[in-house]
Amino acid sequence: MGKINKPDLYQAVLAAALVKVERGDAPNRLLLPDRQIFRAVSPEHVPVTKAAEENMVAGSSVSECLRVRDQCSDKNRFTGTDAVGKCGPAGGVYFFLNQAAGLAEMMHYSEKDIQEAVANNDFERMLPMDVASRRVSIPYLMAKKGILVAHLTEPKMVADLSLHSQSGTGEVRRFLNEIGKAPTVNKFLNGRTLPDLMLDENDYSVSRAIGHAIQSSRRYDGMIVETARETERRGERGSNLVLFGSDGSIVGGLKIENALYFFAPGVVAQAQIMKAKVATRF
Repeated sequence: MGKINKPDLYQAVLAAALVKVERGDAPNRLLLPDRQIFRAVSPEHVPVTKAAEENMVAGSSVSECLRVRDQCSDKNRFTGTDAVGKCGPAGGVYFFLNQAAGLAEMMHYSEKDIQEAVANNDFERMLPMDVASRRVSIPYLMAKKGILVAHLTEPKMVADLSLHSQSGTGEVRRFLNEIGKAPTVNKFLNGRTLPDLMLDENDYSVSRAIGHAIQSSRRYDGMIVETARETERRGERGSNLVLFGSDGSIVGGLKIENALYFFAPGVVAQAQIMKAKVATRF
């Protein structure tokens, strides 16, 4: 997990980005109702019960998985505290627009857990590795995860800052490079570019500043961003979606009807995908 390692760079990028955002000069995208999005959760947070021979999950459990919890914490790339530890202008709940992007995120964090488990000789936390790919075994990984399948019930205007999704048009690079050319920002770059620094896995100085600039505007309900996770598989850099909200609030404008649970043969008794309906819509 990264931090804001360069407070001066954070402040300079934030100030320059705010000017452009308030002018409406950030790349944007309108997500229409019925658009499907996904969120990975821990299965213990959305336990399944049986009702009328159907698998069900309580709407109250699902709601808790959509609660904003990071406005005043320093744990996420684009949302969280500022350079001096003050709460950001908003928090966010993180989703993914396609399964490949979500898989890349889950693999990354599972492999981080494996590294920590090895360092601490905590072998019970280790998931099996795939010999051929030298990555965590995907079936075993998915047996530890649940996926909420959501549909938007209202349009969401989001800033689209995914270098992956707009690589053809170059609008994201233009936006970021124009911020980087500001003299107040450029003096801190040391030959690097703002697009590269935004995806720095260990330093959130640029990404958090860009996120805070977008959150400070009333124009946007969220932002689409690219994962910084290394992967060789096509499409897995994907696009992640952050929907904004104040700390403690539940992100609205969503309908979640299903939760998916995956089982690996030999891990648990089942060897299939199980779908559970949400008991209460919201």
